[in-house]
Amino acid sequence: MTMSLQLATLPNSSIQHLDRLPDCPAIYFAIDERGRVLYIGQAKNLANRWRGKGHHRIEQLRRIHRRHPVTLAWLDCTDCCDAPPKRLHQRLKELEDQYIEEFQPLLNGTEVPAAKVIPAETVLQQSLEKIAKYVVAFGLVETPETEPPTVILKYSGYGRQKVYLRRIIQGINRQPSTFRWTEFVRSKFSPWWRAKCNGVDLQLGPWFETKYDPAPVTEAVSHNKNLHPLAGTMIPTLSPKVLEHLLQSDPNLAKNYPGLKPYCADPISLIWQDFATKR
Repeated sequence: MTMSLQLATLPNSSIQHLDRLPDCPAIYFAIDERGRVLYIGQAKNLANRWRGKGHHRIEQLRRIHRRHPVTLAWLDCTDCCDAPPKRLHQRLKELEDQYIEEFQPLLNGTEVPAAKVIPAETVLQQSLEKIAKYVVAFGLVETPETEPPTVILKYSGYGRQKVYLRRIIQGINRQPSTFRWTEFVRSKFSPWWRAKCNGVDLQLGPWFETKYDPAPVTEAVSHNKNLHPLAGTMIPTLSPKVLEHLLQSDPNLAKNYPGLKPYCADPISLIWQDFATKR
């Protein structure tokens, strides 16, 4: 290994395909489409170093990649593996320092930008705005004081609503936030999701229109006649009269949700919004 390294001859992979990196000790080079060396580092196991979101520069490089595609090239240092672990680390560090000196990468030695984190309730509001036309709030389950209340949301188990909802939720879950929809019942035909925000649980599952007079439910979703806020976002809800009719008609609904009450008032306090307003 010498200082006259030709980066163009090294194996490489797009920053979008880091799952293709080999399991080997290496010196790696993040390079943009203009040939600029952005970052140089060393790893005892290249694949592990870049797996998932493990590398501290990954989000920064992905942002650059949107403007100027970034490639990760690497120098395989397997021949160093014969050395004891301490000597391997020392040798990789020596090579890293040499190539940093030679190529003067743009990001080495600079601070890593802090990741922008979106408040959970903001992401919840965004998701509710997107799914509102597919769902209806059946009601609220008041649980003992040791457990949070649960809002029961339903979508039609027929048609393509589940497909649209899955796409929306997958997009929402990619945002940098602690808020997540979890698919706790995985099913191609009738998935269930769960989320939690500001001390309130939300459950989103299918409603199959059967002999129990589905017209009021369909009407609530289609015509938005009965709207109430959830985390400040207006969504269709069942009226107390319709919910009572369904509980009397469908024994399974009453059995699955004991204590289900009409949804009338927003149970989610918007803490971040209040804080931002006061500031």
